[in-house]
Amino acid sequence: MDERARKASLEQRGIAVISSAGTLVAIVLGFLSLTSLGDAEHMPSVALGLLIGALVSLIAASALGLLINLPRPLPVVELHDLIGQRDATVTQTELAFNCTLLVALRQHNRGCARWLFGALLLEVLSLALMTGSALRILWPAL
Repeated sequence: MDERARKASLEQRGIAVISSAGTLVAIVLGFLSLTSLGDAEHMPSVALGLLIGALVSLIAASALGLLINLPRPLPVVELHDLIGQRDATVTQTELAFNCTLLVALRQHNRGCARWLFGALLLEVLSLALMTGSALRILWPAL
């Protein structure tokens, strides 16, 4: 089914968000440690605030990546529902089950796609905050 392939793709992208957010957190923390090697009292409060905002948004992006990969209950057909029924009824029951499953998968995938979009936006926001902080530290006149 296409929806199952889409679900797997969304889950892989969710894992990628978690990985990239973790890498960016490491970069931010490394940047903070480098700036604190010098005179930490001269670090502009705006730059520190931007870096803290970047860390918070990366943590939120990671949380959304985890939400994408949460197991969700999907409808399951029971074998006893199909045994002992006439052929026409079995076909209708299978068709009804497939329709229910498809609707559930589509709803789940749409929700995951929204979470993925939000996670990616949070990563872009954190990159912008990190850039702003770096500019503020490197060019104090800003």
